Order: sequence, then structure tokens, then C-alpha cells
Amino acid sequence: MNESAQDTNGTAPTGTEVEPRPVVQQLSAFDFLLREDDAASDSGERAVYAARPSAFDFSDRPEQVKPRATPLEWIALALAVLVPPLGLVLSIIAGFVSRAKRGWTTWVVRTATVLGVILTIAVIVGGVVLDAIGRSEAAEAKIVADSAPFCASLDTTPGILEAPAFGWPTEPTTIDETVVAMKAYQLRWKELADIAPAGISSGTRSIAFAAQSLVTAVESTKVIDRTGNLSHMKAITAAAGIPAWVARYCG
Repeated sequence: MNESAQDTNGTAPTGTEVEPRPVVQQLSAFDFLLREDDAASDSGERAVYAARPSAFDFSDRPEQVKPRATPLEWIALALAVLVPPLGLVLSIIAGFVSRAKRGWTTWVVRTATVLGVILTIAVIVGGVVLDAIGRSEAAEAKIVADSAPFCASLDTTPGILEAPAFGWPTEPTTIDETVVAMKAYQLRWKELADIAPAGISSGTRSIAFAAQSLVTAVESTKVIDRTGNLSHMKAITAAAGIPAWVARYCG
């Protein structure tokens, strides 16, 4: 009866060991973090959380596949240097092919494209410059050819360009003799004007025209103003530009 009464009252019977119930401690999230930090501090290591991996951790990333250039791409690179326009076109084609098959392009294609663009522009600019130089040289050669008859005719009268007003008569002779000399001068420059190249044709004709005007004036008045006539013809011949032309195209 005593044993039953003890059981009823919740008292353990005599001679029986009662295991203590484990005490469950409720931990907040903050307590959990503190405990984790304490554990890390005890071990001397900093906790690394899987939820925030390092941006420099490549351990779980696949090895990057190194792109390999195709023969077409290497050919495009070579042509970009040797024949830039053709290399540029080929590099563009190779780039489309590479993107269609791989999804990206190699450094060979990119280099070929850049070189192709730069060198193609250089070729175009160089071609324009060379063309301009060639046209200029061709025009120069044509002027020399056109000036050849005029130069040859001048050579038949040595020193004509060094004489005052290109050989205008200045000797004090009779009026009739002076008129004859003036007519010879006018005829000579008219002949030269007929074969003068376009660049000095107008200047040469102005000499012949001025001489004819003075001949007409002297014949009508029978008066010769030698100083005035010489000054007038010097101004006309100086404006003709013949000596500079001869020095450049009659060498």
C-alpha cells in the first residue's frame, strides 16, 4: 500500500534511478550567429558562409575553353596585312562563321578586322594621294610637251628675254627704219603667240598687240616717243610672265 501511494503521488519507488530530462534551450537567430562566431574564434578560422561565396572563388567553375583559330581566320589575318581590303572582307566573313558555330569570335578574327579597317583606310588615302600626284605629274608633262614648239622658237633668238622689253628697238635711227624694226618685233611676237602654250598665250598676244598699236601710232603721227614707248613695252612684257614659264617648262 505504501508503494502504491508513492506511485500515485508521483514519487519514484525506492531503489529506482530516474534519468534527468534534457533541458531544451531555445536559441534565437542572433544567439546562433554568436555561437558560430565563437566557434570560429576558438578554432582561429573565420566562418565562411555558403550563402555568400567569394567572387574570386573559381573552385566550382568549369575550366574555360581556350578558343582556337581556324585556318580561315589565320588567312584573314595574313591578308589584312598583305591585302587589307581583301583581308577585311574575309575577317568579317570569318567573324560571322565563328559566331554562328561557337557564339563568339577569336582574337585572331578581331585583330584581322581591326588591322583590315586601319590598313584599308591607309590604302585608300594613299591611293588618293598617289592619284593626285600622278595627275599632277601628267599635267606637268603635258604642259612641257605643249611648250616645246614655243621654247624651240625662242632658242632661235638667243638672249631675246634678257633684252629690254624682249628686244624692242631702241636704237636712235630714222623714223622709217624704226617703224620697220617695230614691225619686225611685232611679227616675231605674233608668231610666238600663235604657238604659245595656254598658260602664256594671252601674255604673248598682249605683247604683239601692244607693238602693233605703237606701229600704227608712229605711222600715223610720224612721231616717236622712244622713252615712252620703251617704258610701255617693258610694262607689257613684265606682265606676260614668259621668263618664269620658260625657266620651268623649257629646261
